[in-house]
Amino acid sequence: MDFNKILDTWDNWEDFKDKDTVSESRISEKKIRINARIDLHGMTKAEAEKALDDFFKASSRSGYRKVLIIHGKGNHSAGGGVLSKWIKTYLEKCPYAGKSGYAARDNGGKGATWVLIKR
Repeated sequence: MDFNKILDTWDNWEDFKDKDTVSESRISEKKIRINARIDLHGMTKAEAEKALDDFFKASSRSGYRKVLIIHGKGNHSAGGGVLSKWIKTYLEKCPYAGKSGYAARDNGGKGATWVLIKR
């Protein structure tokens, strides 16, 4: 047994992430109360982008922590949902958007996305 390797591993212990801690943070993100919602049903991409820009600015100014974007699943659209696919791209470039994920079933499931607001 190489004692120096053990010491090196011990010194670098903080570099390892605890799986339970990561899981707990994901759980707690989902439990954060939704502060505001926006419904984009029936909007074009251009209309949705303008509405989301205004929504995120207002949410950030209000100190909101978590918001919900209702975009629909696209079940009633020829070719599937346009907005549901586009939302991810929008959130990647939005300076206010932090972590995100599909909403819980009672908040729209895959037809809605929760977003944590960056501080």
